Amino acid sequence: MSQSDLDQQERKIEKRMKEDERKAQRNQSIHPKDQLLFADIISRSKFTPMRWEQVNGLRTVVYSFEPSSTSRPKGSLTDRIAADLKGKMWVSPEEEEIVRIEFASVSPLSLGLLGNVKGFQGITEQRKFHGELWMPTRQEYVAAGRELFSGFRIREVSEFRDYLKATTDVFQQIHSPSSGQSSSN
Repeated sequence: MSQSDLDQQERKIEKRMKEDERKAQRNQSIHPKDQLLFADIISRSKFTPMRWEQVNGLRTVVYSFEPSSTSRPKGSLTDRIAADLKGKMWVSPEEEEIVRIEFASVSPLSLGLLGNVKGFQGITEQRKFHGELWMPTRQEYVAAGRELFSGFRIREVSEFRDYLKATTDVFQQIHSPSSGQSSSN
């Protein structure tokens, strides 16, 4: 892969990410409460293109990423997690979508008096369904840490398949005003 191809793809993807970030900032209701989204990681990370790679028949650019800031992350739990991740991201330039992401926390995450999470890592894979919508196919998350006086390790694996496409019909009825109501002009 030539450096000019990588640079061109990086500029194109950065432009799209900045547009998505601006849209999310204008409409705060887009972000589900307490859910970590790709946009959270993207907006708080520094990306380096590595190579081209085929994933499920798609040509992708593999990027490594790391926190863009060296200072301790602040804000909500979701903000602190997103600002403290490093890993790799497979992006399809043609589809303008993330095909796979692998990530791990850089430093321990304090939960105050309750304890801390010493390590957090995960993988999310997604693909296009019904030729139009990108949905997750597999997610795996592992967290290890200390809660009060005991240690914990949590592993969650979710696999998704057989998405159904649903359609709805909307009928609109227009009623004339009741004869008992007066209209004022």
